[in-house]
Amino acid sequence: MFKKIVNITLWVLIFCSVASIAAFAYTINCSGGILSRPLMFTSNNGFMAESRWAIDYATRQWNNKTNTTTFMHNATQTSQNSYPLEEKNGVNLISRVDMGYYNNWVMSTRCYINDNHIVEADINVNIYHPFANNGMPQFYDVQNCLTHELGHALGLGHSANTEATMYYSADLGETKKRDLHTDDLNGYWAIY
Repeated sequence: MFKKIVNITLWVLIFCSVASIAAFAYTINCSGGILSRPLMFTSNNGFMAESRWAIDYATRQWNNKTNTTTFMHNATQTSQNSYPLEEKNGVNLISRVDMGYYNNWVMSTRCYINDNHIVEADINVNIYHPFANNGMPQFYDVQNCLTHELGHALGLGHSANTEATMYYSADLGETKKRDLHTDDLNGYWAIY
């Protein structure tokens, strides 16, 4: 009887350990998060209206799911790009740039950190890769990828959970990262 209780207890402990690992698959790049919210992004004037709407929807996803105005998207556009200079300039830019064939990143985020807080974030959209706004199978979805990159701007790293928005890769035509997963929100609440 004692052996049976010990075995059951061990199985319960193993199950709880595995369940807790699966529940918290997120990682954190900057535990201090954004210094001053909301973080106002200004996008490059090369984006079409549909892509600007996708940017707006991506920012709203984080704002709505966290009940906090974390991001805003400036109605005024700019001719500035952060790539290849990638230097702190006081503007949170969403740039539309051709990083070429050798840079396999579809999008990338660079955060500028001071005293463990994000003080500026720039997102580069690599237009070498094909983009669309409707989940077409031969294109990367702007809103899908940008919702992920905004997670980096919050201080989140990549998740091991394949269903999470912060999972490290995206497929052509993928739209599931448009909506935040519980793991993404757990990461957000761990920081904020």
